[in-house]
Amino acid sequence: MRRGLALLLALALMALSGCAIVNQAVSDSANTFQLYYLTDFAQDPEGSLGGDAIAGVPTVIDGGGDMEPLALARAMVEQLLEDPQGTEYRSVAPQGTTLLGLDLDGSHLTVDLSGAYSSLSGIFLTLADYCLTLSLTQVPGVKVVSVTVRGQELAYRDHQNFRAQDVLLTTADDVVGTVEATLWFLAADGTLVSEQRTLELYEGDSQAQVLVNALLEGPQSKDLVSALPEDFSILSIWTEEDICYVNLPSSVCDAASGESSRFTIRALVDSLCSLDTVDGVQIRVDGESRNYYGEVDISGILQPDE
Repeated sequence: MRRGLALLLALALMALSGCAIVNQAVSDSANTFQLYYLTDFAQDPEGSLGGDAIAGVPTVIDGGGDMEPLALARAMVEQLLEDPQGTEYRSVAPQGTTLLGLDLDGSHLTVDLSGAYSSLSGIFLTLADYCLTLSLTQVPGVKVVSVTVRGQELAYRDHQNFRAQDVLLTTADDVVGTVEATLWFLAADGTLVSEQRTLELYEGDSQAQVLVNALLEGPQSKDLVSALPEDFSILSIWTEEDICYVNLPSSVCDAASGESSRFTIRALVDSLCSLDTVDGVQIRVDGESRNYYGEVDISGILQPDE
């Protein structure tokens, strides 16, 4: 059973320097914003009865509707670092986390927090990043949010920039969506052949991860076989600005050789680029750039074979 927060982003983010008095109320719609916090379910998923992992709390920021972007962002972040009064929810940040700075470069907002934030990892880091992002998306102008710790990115994140994509806040165990994709497999004559598939998305799934899983499971047609080697696996996969990043373990890359490596990369790239959200693929190995996968040059952005 899949539980927690499904992170398929749908945000319209917005921009942010100063401070303000914040009151939790809904009497002033022009100055009311949804600030996101952890629920009981996120804090104890096994002990609770279920529900969303995070929840929005309507919060009035005095004068927020007239603030400069950075001033509004500062007011939001400082409020998000505290538990919301009068609710059972909790701040996403560890106790003692403070705001060190904000930087707005065009539509890209960077939030710099103190060292306490680096104690987060796994799903709790993901939840914290997206509570900040979902809240700050209400500040006019921001399209991308990044969260750093004492000026440094956390190297163990899958990705560093959080932007407008579909965010699904649900803990349903059923299918929450589908995506149309074209998957490429190997035919007996040594050519790649496509299969049109409707892939099911469950809570917590990304389109790219579900597609790769389908490639690993193999074709529906008995006349086709997978173009991926039996030991093929990925460490992580994510999409930023229409580029899908596929992080492979070095063992998989080191074992690649011969013509089969070309089929593997071609099937992977062409399949991923059949998604509406992907225009190109960047292969990484243990998080680093690599020049070759077997005989295939993977040093740049790989495009579908048209």
